[in-house]
Amino acid sequence: MDKKILKIANEIYDMKDFAYTRLNSNQLISASKAFNPLDIKTSKIPAYDVVRLMSTSNYLWWAAKILLNITLSPMQALVLEELWKRPFPMLIGSRGFSKTFLLALYVMLKLRLVPGSKIVVCGAAYRQSKFVFQEANKMWDAGDVYRSTCGRNDGPHTFQDKCSFFIGKSEAHFVPVGDGQTIRGLRAHTVIMDEFGSVNPEIYEVVISGFGAVAKNPIENMNLFFKREYMIKEGTWTAEMEENFASKGGNQSILSGTCTYDFEHFARYWKVYKTIIESRGDFKKLEGVIGEEEIHKLNWKDYSIVRIPYELIPAGIMDASTVARARASMTSDAYNREYGAVFSKDSAGFIRSSLIRSCVANSKNGIIINGKKILYAAKIVGDKNLKYVFGVDPASEVDNMAITVLELHEDHTRIVNCWTINRKKHQQKVLAGVVKENDYFQYCVQKIRDLMNVFPCAGIYMDAQGGGRTLEQALATPRDGSTPIYQVIDENNPQMTDDLPGLHILTMCQFANQKWVQEANHGLKYDLEQKLLLFPDFDSVTLAIAHQEDKKKIEDSGIKYSDIEEKIGLYDTLEDCMFEIEELKSELASIVHTKTPTGSERWDTPETKVGTGKKARMRKDRYSSLVMANMGARQTGRITIAPPSYNILGFLSGTQNHKPINKNQKLYASGPLTDISPDFYGRIRR
Repeated sequence: MDKKILKIANEIYDMKDFAYTRLNSNQLISASKAFNPLDIKTSKIPAYDVVRLMSTSNYLWWAAKILLNITLSPMQALVLEELWKRPFPMLIGSRGFSKTFLLALYVMLKLRLVPGSKIVVCGAAYRQSKFVFQEANKMWDAGDVYRSTCGRNDGPHTFQDKCSFFIGKSEAHFVPVGDGQTIRGLRAHTVIMDEFGSVNPEIYEVVISGFGAVAKNPIENMNLFFKREYMIKEGTWTAEMEENFASKGGNQSILSGTCTYDFEHFARYWKVYKTIIESRGDFKKLEGVIGEEEIHKLNWKDYSIVRIPYELIPAGIMDASTVARARASMTSDAYNREYGAVFSKDSAGFIRSSLIRSCVANSKNGIIINGKKILYAAKIVGDKNLKYVFGVDPASEVDNMAITVLELHEDHTRIVNCWTINRKKHQQKVLAGVVKENDYFQYCVQKIRDLMNVFPCAGIYMDAQGGGRTLEQALATPRDGSTPIYQVIDENNPQMTDDLPGLHILTMCQFANQKWVQEANHGLKYDLEQKLLLFPDFDSVTLAIAHQEDKKKIEDSGIKYSDIEEKIGLYDTLEDCMFEIEELKSELASIVHTKTPTGSERWDTPETKVGTGKKARMRKDRYSSLVMANMGARQTGRITIAPPSYNILGFLSGTQNHKPINKNQKLYASGPLTDISPDFYGRIRR
């Protein structure tokens, strides 16, 4: 430990100020009755006892208070203790439980209290690992005592491909998973995997797990191992020695995240961990779950699952009104995953999540159409040789305005781009100088035209309600001299703009038209079931590629990426596009199908009461834009569905001999009646 921390710790030897600890609503420990562990002297130098206690797992809350001026709740202190002492802990918590905060605090304490620590924090995307880094950075800025114990060159450092913390001989690196190649050479004693459900499990198992393959103290461990074997043969190895050997600590692998679906890899890991813990060392219970060679190497006490749903979080840590609004506007399965810390079996909506997942064009699904395996990713620039259809939901106030872009192929359609905006976000872009157009609708129109410049547009399908008519007028009267965009020319529905020069590619969709809504929604589900509508691949590899492409695009425009890195979320990047499509999947899985008493069909998000006479719904703007775009793709001619083939029985009486030639011949013939003219009528005999 650094001499500076010894000096400061030497001045802090009384823990009475920190003795008031709320254990539960009915029990409080007073300072006069609290046990002060510093009363037990193990060294002539009080500072050594302070450091010893700070490094002990059940006094990490005290170290956080002294070093970083952070006060933890008892539950947070217990979670931190569990992460500290178990080699393989799993943290599953409600959204908003401060998982990222606790991981950052763990990193900061480990760097300071365990010299020589090497930590790697991984996220599916660079932004995810940076969330933990940013929390750690806040602690560094606010932790005056912590900083005073560090050297001049210690602290946070930002590089092009990673963020890092250096404290003495300890170091922590915050990296994106990517395809695993750029981080393959990293080595760590502690590996933290945040939002594990978004990470490619193959990369985790092959690359990331290998970070901690080498022991922290390999020579010391080797000597201890041989000593144990020798003493066992001599009969001098005791049960207490074996317990100390099993709990000696070492490398760690921490998995953290919010629950996903039961059929995904995060749930599989959870089931394995749970089975190991419940076995309590009974190897028979692990047969068929763990490989035979690995069973006898496992210590069930090394594994831990910390699962904290919203209902168990102490009052005051989370905003109750925010959770109430989430409960009101989310489907039950979505709420259970996000706030209940439960792995859902499947979504209960009109289009199930398992169906959506099966339509993702990745190597795992192996989608083959007309003999060709389909693999593709989201894009922000289209193919000039292909045609694209836009679906536009023009909502702007409560909901987002959403644009979904579909790429048309002869035998299927691909979702390639999704973009959303609302007035609040538009104003943020304006204030940050990212956008110059102050008028919201003009900005939306310009975005549509920008997309048309990179995606050759065959048609725009837009909701006529919620600002749709305003956008229609703005498209028809461009400010900058661009080509006007009008409604398509329809002989059955003539418009005043039919004779005007311009692009007649706009179709205004009427969600009030029950027949159109039925055809659009049932058609969407049919296309997904038949793998005629596909989603792009989404994993850590494609995210890493997107991040690099975004950096290159920005730097090619003459802007230094490092100058805008903090406000990169205000730019329309490929990485943002990929996350928008993920949100589109979530909205699609939440849609429920109901029928009114009159027999009309409805597709909407679940409705929940949030107060007397008040109701709320989850957003569905991305879903609406997809419904319109897919309907447009069908009408554009992307899918040619062959008419059903009917086996017509019988023939026109008198045209054929209907007497059986032999006993095995049927008493009827089959085939179409092609010889009947419109003005000829006859009797049909079977």
